[in-house]
This record gives sequence, structure tokens and C-alpha cells, in this order.
Amino acid sequence: MVSVSDPKICSVLFGKVVVSKAGNTGYGNYVVIEHTSAENITFYTLYGHMKEGSIMVAEGTVVQAGQVLGIMGSTGNSTGDHLHFEIRINNNSSNNAVDPFEFLFGS
Repeated sequence: MVSVSDPKICSVLFGKVVVSKAGNTGYGNYVVIEHTSAENITFYTLYGHMKEGSIMVAEGTVVQAGQVLGIMGSTGNSTGDHLHFEIRINNNSSNNAVDPFEFLFGS
């Protein structure tokens, strides 16, 4: 059973962990996963502000859709517990972040 006080953060898709970083960054403790679409487009998902000590995957790990990555928290530049989620197209840069709605739910 999932506790409301410790909500789990899960990967939205199959992919490979390319960043698993604990520390004092803007995203706090965060994970980035590299994915390849059916159209052979590389994209990245970022999961930020995880609770201290909760990251459950290492760089190089292949993860499945729905696999737990960590616990929601308030690390980094954050004012309260939440998940910072991004989708980045073609390279792992915040400059390449797009609105995730269409990626997740279609147009």
C-alpha cells in the first residue's frame, strides 16, 4: 500500500538511466532516463526533487515502465513536496524541454 506521506515516483516508459544524482542542484535529487520512440527519436524524462536518500536506480540501469525510481520530496529549489517532471527532445538539456501532455496522452 502506498502511503500518502511517501508517494512513489515511477518511470513513465522503458529506458536507460543516464543521470542519477543526489545533491544540491536546482532539481535536488533527480533521475533522467533516456528513451527511444517508435519513430527512432531519442528523448529524456527527468524526475526531480526526490526525498533525501530515496533514489532507487543507478546510472546505466535499464528500467521498465512503472518501475519505482524514488520517493517524492522537496530537495533542491523547492518549497514543498512535489514531482518536477520534464520531457526533453533530442538531447538532455532543459532548453529542449517540451509540454509533456501530448507525449503522455496524445493530441
